[in-house]
Amino acid sequence: MLTTHVQKFLELSTGRGYQCYGDNEDPNQFYVIPATPTYKRTGGNALDFTVTKYDPGPGKEGGGFCTFTVVLPFPNPQEQDQIKQLLSKELNPQLEQRAKNIVEMLEAYKKQPQGEWKTLSKNLGYTDQQVDALAKTYQPAQGWQQFIPTNVKLNAVPFTQTKTELLLKDSNSRLILPNPIPPKPSGFGDNNTIFNLELTENGATFLEKALKEGEGGSIAGIRYEMSFEAVLPPAEVTVFYKSSEVASFARTIDRNVWGQATEENIKKQLEQKQTYGVKVGPVLGQGWTPEQKNKLEQELRDWGNKQLTNILKNQTEGLDISNLGQHFQKNPDKVSEVLSKTVDINITYSESRAVEQTIFPQLQLPTISNILKADGLSGNELQKALDNYFKAYNLVDDFYRDKTLQIVVNGDFEKLKISYVRVDIEYLGCKTSDRNKTVLFEAKGKPEPSPNGGENKKNPVMWSYGIENGQPVQTCSYTYEIGYANGKTFKTPQAQKIDGSVLNINIQDIGIARANIKGDNIDWQLVDRAQVTYKFEPDGLSPIEKKITLTQAKPNADEFVEPLLVAKPVPVKYHTEFVLKDGSRFVYAPGSQKEKVDWATDYKTDIYIEPPFLAPRTYTILPSGLDSNVRLIASTLKYTVPALGDFTINFPVTFQNSSEPKSWKVPTFPASMTPKLEYDTQIFFNDATHSQYQGSALVGQSLIFVGIPQEKLLNVGIDETGLQNFAERFERIKVQLLYEDAKNEIRKDDENKFVFQSGDNKIVDRWSVPLKDPLLKSYKYRLLIRHKAVFNGAGLNLYWPLEFKTETSSNLDLSEIIKNDAEIAAANGKFLLKVTAGNLFQYEPNYVAIAVNIEYGSQRSRLVLNPQQPVQYFVAERLTTGAIGTYKWLAQIKKKDNSMEYHPSDATWISSTDAVVNLESVLDVWGAPPSPGSGSGTGSGSGTGSGSGTGTTSGLSDFDF
Repeated sequence: MLTTHVQKFLELSTGRGYQCYGDNEDPNQFYVIPATPTYKRTGGNALDFTVTKYDPGPGKEGGGFCTFTVVLPFPNPQEQDQIKQLLSKELNPQLEQRAKNIVEMLEAYKKQPQGEWKTLSKNLGYTDQQVDALAKTYQPAQGWQQFIPTNVKLNAVPFTQTKTELLLKDSNSRLILPNPIPPKPSGFGDNNTIFNLELTENGATFLEKALKEGEGGSIAGIRYEMSFEAVLPPAEVTVFYKSSEVASFARTIDRNVWGQATEENIKKQLEQKQTYGVKVGPVLGQGWTPEQKNKLEQELRDWGNKQLTNILKNQTEGLDISNLGQHFQKNPDKVSEVLSKTVDINITYSESRAVEQTIFPQLQLPTISNILKADGLSGNELQKALDNYFKAYNLVDDFYRDKTLQIVVNGDFEKLKISYVRVDIEYLGCKTSDRNKTVLFEAKGKPEPSPNGGENKKNPVMWSYGIENGQPVQTCSYTYEIGYANGKTFKTPQAQKIDGSVLNINIQDIGIARANIKGDNIDWQLVDRAQVTYKFEPDGLSPIEKKITLTQAKPNADEFVEPLLVAKPVPVKYHTEFVLKDGSRFVYAPGSQKEKVDWATDYKTDIYIEPPFLAPRTYTILPSGLDSNVRLIASTLKYTVPALGDFTINFPVTFQNSSEPKSWKVPTFPASMTPKLEYDTQIFFNDATHSQYQGSALVGQSLIFVGIPQEKLLNVGIDETGLQNFAERFERIKVQLLYEDAKNEIRKDDENKFVFQSGDNKIVDRWSVPLKDPLLKSYKYRLLIRHKAVFNGAGLNLYWPLEFKTETSSNLDLSEIIKNDAEIAAANGKFLLKVTAGNLFQYEPNYVAIAVNIEYGSQRSRLVLNPQQPVQYFVAERLTTGAIGTYKWLAQIKKKDNSMEYHPSDATWISSTDAVVNLESVLDVWGAPPSPGSGSGTGSGSGTGSGSGTGTTSGLSDFDF
């Protein structure tokens, strides 16, 4: 589907500009729309344009016609090639960043299906189904480049609604006579729009001068209004309305004083009080400029205002809250009554949903001479061409004594399933049997094809002018009949009259029941099926009601088209019964909030079916009070939505001999629907007794405990998720816990239950103790740490704290307890030093290894670091006297060519009290190794250094790598 996540405006070498949009699923698919309309060209490259003036003779008013076609042309093959090249170049920053984000999302999805990929997919605008589909085709070896377009395809934008208008100020129709049927774009292809203007005598003269010659543009313009469905970039749009505040404000309005200033003041005060409005969250598109984000934010705000207006109109019998002052002036009592019945609105529309976008391509029409000059014409050739476009006729001549009526049928025969359109015309100026004529338009493939462009062979129709009171009669009456493919027909109930020379029949304005039900936005991981009931209720006719079922295999229904045979549009009413995977079901119509709405109403053809879900929430369920005395905990959780007729999702869960958490994925609903989360729990004890507990939990929390109520339980979370570099520092950490209640003879100790191993996933475990005294919630803890440092040939065991420590917190965060390894080792009588190369071996690929000599008191050790083992620990018995925390160190570096370098460069010892030697940060000065005998001492082996940081390598041989 078209998405505004990826978009770019391109200006071609031809001077034409095109707006390009990407596709939400296919990276190679793009949709293009020209920035400005233009005159249509016919087969010989001539303009589809004519201005005709006529002179009926002395004493009679003349006039004329202006007929032209404008288009929003799809690019020609040469332009398409240029667009494809520019898209690859201009969109590269957006596309590359988006492609990298897609890879990041898929990698996260692959590693942890319930993890952070949800946030990434949200930012990219993908549904869960789309992520799953991408994951199946994802090739990790191809990297992000696989999501960059390699074979760009261009399509026209699929428009849902189209309008066009002539921009020409003409008050009181002094130039152009009114046309009861306005021109309308075709809605597909080049969006041809035919303008047939009947002109007054002054209008014919004026438009000839204005459109014929002159530099620059003419005084007339064309404006299209084109709407289409698009997936928006990630953002949240919240619409709100505070019913009590609006109703209260209405009661304060002075009904005795009124005027325009009063109406404007009411609107201003409502906005200042923030009683209703739209809030737009940050836009999360990739590679966007601030200007693009600001523009999109305004588009989202405009769209939100439309949603809010429609919802309020359903609540207020069509009242427009933005014009409350005008409504209040007309009928204040009625307005107050309606407002008192409204309910609060607070709806957050999730990102990346399909919404209707509207664009307004427009053009100041250039003069015909300017266009012809650009085509290379000049002199006599230019004048001859102009004469073909601007013609004048003297109707006194016999040749021009005919009444002519051109008939134009606007509408897509194929989409509307129309077989034919028959137009019966009667010319009121004709007194013979020839006054009645028929023109037939048939669908493609019929003997006389004509929909969407081709003219019927008998069109236009002509009569000899009839004269009444010395004037030619202009009036015709007409009826028309539409025949549909299913055999039904519609005929205008009575004849209508036309004085002009062009009859436009917009067959799409006839009442047609048309619905295109789409379920692309349904989360099929939660929903098993969705049964949509929709109906049309035309006045005076039997209603039409249909039911269709959407599934993951078939998320979109076949388009429904049925003639209603009435001359006005009829809205579709619909609601949906959603059946979830667990069999639970509910009926929903968009607009349901605190008051239930039975049917949603829409005039659009494309109906997107969406359940009122927020982002699904996964609840983690844990047993509360499961210990050796408990045989079984059985609970039923209920998620209930009162606004949907007490719709309930049940989730039974049991715990027996294991506290392993259970997950429950729930399609959550807005707070305005007042969802509730309740549970009914039974605990069965080993002594054959049992207890029952009922209660509720906060809908917004993610952790739910079932079993003994929390107020009757000591419940401690043991959290190791914040520990940094666990695998590098520790082999395991054992948490010892103790609870004592001497008065009630309770003692519970767990010394071996909670053991966190190196390499485990980061987890949070829990310890619970049933209480008899709910006020006594203190406990004791101690950690036994097996460090990665080696001492006397084995791992280093450390207690922390040395004795059990009393604690009252319900969260035992190990990262807050274990902050400094050296400090903990010191408390256990050990000196601990960490030596790390960091990323040095990556930055210096010529280094093979680094040997670090450590001297602490009389204890010395050599630690060898290499790319496979960039971290080492030095452990010694802690000194009791002297410089207890001071040590000395010296580093040698072996390179690939077997040469050596020292740090410091003069091979002297460095004295330090730091708990870490970080070679990446300190090895910034390098020197050649000293020549033999350059040290101040002699000897070999492991000897001892001299001084307190200024000694040399006396007695220090080359390290054995």
